[in-house]
Amino acid sequence: MKYFVLIIILTFSYNSFASKKSKKPKFDKMSKVKWSKILIERTAKVSCESKGSFYRDCYKMSEKNCNYELKQALKKCYKSQKDIPSKLWPETEGAKFAHTIGKCAGKNYHNKFKKNYKKGKICPKL
Repeated sequence: MKYFVLIIILTFSYNSFASKKSKKPKFDKMSKVKWSKILIERTAKVSCESKGSFYRDCYKMSEKNCNYELKQALKKCYKSQKDIPSKLWPETEGAKFAHTIGKCAGKNYHNKFKKNYKKGKICPKL
């Protein structure tokens, strides 16, 4: 369930960056460094910006702390992905790697803060 929530958040933030509906790519290939910076910044912002978000409420964190910790988890998982090409299409290859990185980051984040996890309305039993 925790991975599902992160995947939904990643999809939401990523879709604001790249649309799959367009037949013609919205973006040209971009460097993996630029792509990762956009992915990490937007994912952390969307995931931590408001009360009522999974990461802030379920782990009882401030927006600042949530943003910092989630970025660290995403960066660690990004660095572990050795097969990301040096240039990639954000809408296709980027979406695939975003899913993998998000799953990894959700697991790492939970493992680091599981003692703080509080089950509630939006916080499923993990």
